[in-house]
Amino acid sequence: MAPRRLLIGGAAALVLILATIGTVLLVRGGGDGSAGDERSNALSLAEEYLASGLYTDAQQLAERLVIQDRDDGEARDLLRRILSARQEAEEAVSRDAQQQQDQQQEIAEKLDQLSETVRDRQPVVREVTREVAAVSAT
Repeated sequence: MAPRRLLIGGAAALVLILATIGTVLLVRGGGDGSAGDERSNALSLAEEYLASGLYTDAQQLAERLVIQDRDDGEARDLLRRILSARQEAEEAVSRDAQQQQDQQQEIAEKLDQLSETVRDRQPVVREVTREVAAVSAT
């Protein structure tokens, strides 16, 4: 009976060891896969943010990826594109603001000219009105 118990105990120990090794490999493999999935998801989300003009959110995700792996060329390239797009957007906003300011200045100048024209012609209008009234009265 002792050899049989020894055999069953050995088999149980072997199963336990194999189960432990399998679990460790599964967790490690899953961990790498989930880290890869997390990286891939972060890259995709940062791309979506970039396309939507959410530059701060995109930049934060890309920077986090670069911090995790400074040699991640894809994340570094994405970060460069984000920074470039952000700069272009800021320059466009600045140009638009300048154009708006120029247009407002032009409108103000035209209003001043119109106001001067009306002031200059106001006595003429009064005189013509008097003449029309005088002719009508006769």
